[in-house]
Amino acid sequence: MSNLLIVDDHPVIRDLLRMHLERGGYNVREAERGQQALDLVEKNKPDLIILDVMMPEMDGFETCRRLRSTSANDSIFIIILSAHAGREASESSKEAGADLCLEKPFVPKELLAHVASGLGQAKA
Repeated sequence: MSNLLIVDDHPVIRDLLRMHLERGGYNVREAERGQQALDLVEKNKPDLIILDVMMPEMDGFETCRRLRSTSANDSIFIIILSAHAGREASESSKEAGADLCLEKPFVPKELLAHVASGLGQAKA
């Protein structure tokens, strides 16, 4: 079973993500802030991270850059969730080192398909 990390400062969004991902058969951990996510990854590296952009103290782009600054994290698939759609959000995500940028609000079925694809698993 794959281990996922959700990073979002809004508890309702974390709860929704966790609910859908656990139903999809994944182990899920959560972080509220970028630094908390960095600490969790250092202790127990997840297979995939879903990372919000808009967070206090350290935004998702900076969190992603810091994660990618360590070669040990190269194999982690990172999905950035952004409330801002379009090319700019996608380009900023790629520049930060994310593998994929998805728009909020997310469609659960599509999110699960992207997670499965990111993990190299067959879509359910």
